Amino acid sequence: MGHMYDFLQDFMTADEAYLWVLGWFSGMTEEELYDLARRSHTEYSRVETRRRSWTLGERTHSWIDGVAVTDNLRELWKALNDNGIDVWVCSASPVMPVLAAVDAFGLHDMCRGVVAMTMSIDSTGRFGSTYDYETGYGFHAIPGGGWERGTLPTRTQTMSQGKVTSIVNSIAPEYSGRGPLAGFMDSTGDFCFCTEFSSLKLALCFNRADRKVTDGGALIAETAVYERDVLGYDLKKAAAAGDVLYLLQGRDENGLRSLRPSNLTIRFGETVQKLFRGAENEAQLEYFKQNNLTVKEILERFCIETEADDASNPLGFKYGFLSDYPGYRSL
Repeated sequence: MGHMYDFLQDFMTADEAYLWVLGWFSGMTEEELYDLARRSHTEYSRVETRRRSWTLGERTHSWIDGVAVTDNLRELWKALNDNGIDVWVCSASPVMPVLAAVDAFGLHDMCRGVVAMTMSIDSTGRFGSTYDYETGYGFHAIPGGGWERGTLPTRTQTMSQGKVTSIVNSIAPEYSGRGPLAGFMDSTGDFCFCTEFSSLKLALCFNRADRKVTDGGALIAETAVYERDVLGYDLKKAAAAGDVLYLLQGRDENGLRSLRPSNLTIRFGETVQKLFRGAENEAQLEYFKQNNLTVKEILERFCIETEADDASNPLGFKYGFLSDYPGYRSL
């Protein structure tokens, strides 16, 4: 399945290929998919990180087994919940496996709700082969266990800009139209919802330390370092400047994956801690410093996909990942 997903992206966009993956669940009920995913989460939470691969013809697909939710994250969710801050999950994964993950990793009682990818359901209660843009809802966590389907459809694929749309459609109405207070991210798919909401005060980026300058996770990681080292931001200073405070969270990808008390990450199979993927990340950050850019200038300019030979490109290498962007704190 993973091999086919990679292969399909030679012929279609990642968004289109992702919908093809969701089609694998056609014919299953919500309960069947939830149960399958929960068994998987439970099994692989006990597996130490390991790389596996499979070759077909001239093509090799590789992936990493092992999944973990650390005690740190459970403590964070509990602290937010205990202080009256509702925790929502907005995911580009199918909604049933996300609900199963929240339950399998002991997060249910600290979770307000989930919005994620929704497939159509036929008259027999089984998944069809098309995306549900009309009646695909989020779910609310029922205290003590179980889930209740919401009443506000997301009307979008919960990917990239779609995450913003789904929050506006399905979550914000419960809060008089207000957006999120904090966001947690790691990649391009999370960039928009962690930059566009004016309500946002803080965003934490999990540092994969493998992101090129053509990925939203890399741009936010660089911005977090810039805010810390150049602007001297803490939460109070960022708020006074009208900015979101961006933080970078390192992790150890070996053994049973864990977080580290550091910005730096230890990649799987390595022992040396890293901040960024490589020289292009460092060069981009240095450009920010030399030109005393604001956070708004950084995010709005360097998120736009720009070829190396573009007349507006001062760096000499391709950067960016979006064709258009509504704007930093524009909502």
